[in-house]
Amino acid sequence: MLYRLRLNGKNTDQYMGITETTWTDAPAASNGTEVEHNGVVYTIVGTNQKVDHIWWKKDGVLYWVSNTLSYLVSKEDLLAVAESMITIPAP
Repeated sequence: MLYRLRLNGKNTDQYMGITETTWTDAPAASNGTEVEHNGVVYTIVGTNQKVDHIWWKKDGVLYWVSNTLSYLVSKEDLLAVAESMITIPAP
């Protein structure tokens, strides 16, 4: 699944993505800096100035949150989004 969130900026709207797939070896699962939080390892892809996305695997699913095209979201805020994600069980 792919979701896009609209962020209202001062001059333009920006979009941030949230994606999940059972393809756990997808190209999004690229090398980066690993950070562990509550037993989950998050991988930060990009530089300290421009984080592209943060990915993690849980229960056989690959998840990632993507920054805006202009890298509007800071590394700290993007990591907070990733860490706050919860799995919603199917009905």
